[in-house]
Amino acid sequence: MTGRVEGKMAFVTGAAQGIGEAIAIMLAKEGQKLLFPDINEEGAKEVSEKINKDYSGSAYAISWDVSSEAQWQNALKQAEDSMGGLNILINNAGIGGGSTVEDTDYETFQNIMKIDTDSVFLGCKYAFQL
Repeated sequence: MTGRVEGKMAFVTGAAQGIGEAIAIMLAKEGQKLLFPDINEEGAKEVSEKINKDYSGSAYAISWDVSSEAQWQNALKQAEDSMGGLNILINNAGIGGGSTVEDTDYETFQNIMKIDTDSVFLGCKYAFQL
């Protein structure tokens, strides 16, 4: 990817661990400015500090819930304020149910869908407005 994203602004959901963290680190190595919101605020801050120490020095972490429309509006406003806009949106946040379909109650299923599906719609809706 060398140099293709240098100086661009990225918003990566679910970057406090796992695949999201790996994506954030890869983009930071390429000179990307990053804002990554996560419900796991401590994890997001740790990744942000690591990136700022080891790579570009321009990673910001915020605590939020990807299933909240109001928080999407606020988070993307923060992206505009802290990074001057947004070039890349990576909707990575997601959860699993941890049990079989027959053992999953409807409320749990709805929460999974809010995080895994609704958040992608909300992210695209508000990112396109920047």
